[in-house]
Amino acid sequence: MREIKVSVPGKVILTGEHAVVYGSLAVAASINIRMRICLKASESPSQISINFNELQETIEWSSLDDYLNQGTIPGVICTFVKEAVLEPCFLSFSIENDLPIGSGMGSSAAFCVGIAGVLLKLKNVDSVEDINKLAFKGENLIHGKASGIDNTVVAYGGLISYKQGSITHLPFPEKSLKIIVVDSKTPKNTKTMVSKVRSTYEKFPLIYSKIFESINSLSEAFIQEITLGNLDNIKELLRINHNLLRTIGVSCQVLDDCVNEGEKLGIVGKMTGGGGGGICVFINEGEDVRAFREKCNERGWGFMEAEFSRDGIRFEEVNNDN
Repeated sequence: MREIKVSVPGKVILTGEHAVVYGSLAVAASINIRMRICLKASESPSQISINFNELQETIEWSSLDDYLNQGTIPGVICTFVKEAVLEPCFLSFSIENDLPIGSGMGSSAAFCVGIAGVLLKLKNVDSVEDINKLAFKGENLIHGKASGIDNTVVAYGGLISYKQGSITHLPFPEKSLKIIVVDSKTPKNTKTMVSKVRSTYEKFPLIYSKIFESINSLSEAFIQEITLGNLDNIKELLRINHNLLRTIGVSCQVLDDCVNEGEKLGIVGKMTGGGGGGICVFINEGEDVRAFREKCNERGWGFMEAEFSRDGIRFEEVNNDN
């Protein structure tokens, strides 16, 4: 029996969501809330076993092709097994997760990177570049068409920028930025929001193009300010970005309420990700965090303190008998 363990961080989009689809710059960071995946492999029986929350599934190797190219947990795993060109064997996947599912914190990207990581490691491949390439295929299965920003930031860790298919690794701040992530408990609806933005953009292309240009300039300024560690300017840019996202209609009442509750306590943040629900991210400078936590609890929102993470995928030490 061979055992391989990895952990993979979540992520937050700091600036540029939605506008990135139209060529604007976006900035994302990995965070220290992680998903852990354990793979146990042996010669027999020829089965794939999956254990993830309520999902308990066993797939016979002879049925593997039935799951290929499906955007489901079994579908991604079976597709990756096929991509890794593994001979029939016993593979047991156990997944533990601290990332809220479907909230915009990169749970699907962490899953794809983690599964790619343990399977490639089984073939003694641990290049992050190779892992990320395979993970991107999984993200496309799940989302239809992925930008690559989510899987890249959780695979490599740190901060990255993305523009028109080009990903740049940014200098990590000397002092890791602490953040608060608030889960509105309203599921995000990325596809609906993307379609909504597209529809309005087609009606008013000149107006929306100017908004996207503003978001691009904002992202450029954000990179400069985060490199300098200027928290006051970082917070102001997050505030502007949230209002620009409201302008294009991808925020919603619960996300605006979340941001406003933080503002009342001097805690500045924005919606992050697809919108229509999901999460907001706030800068945590040690302001009245306890009062904000209590307010979030009153509203039924999830509250997590986190910070940027330098680390992407990590292979954990295990003792193997071979």
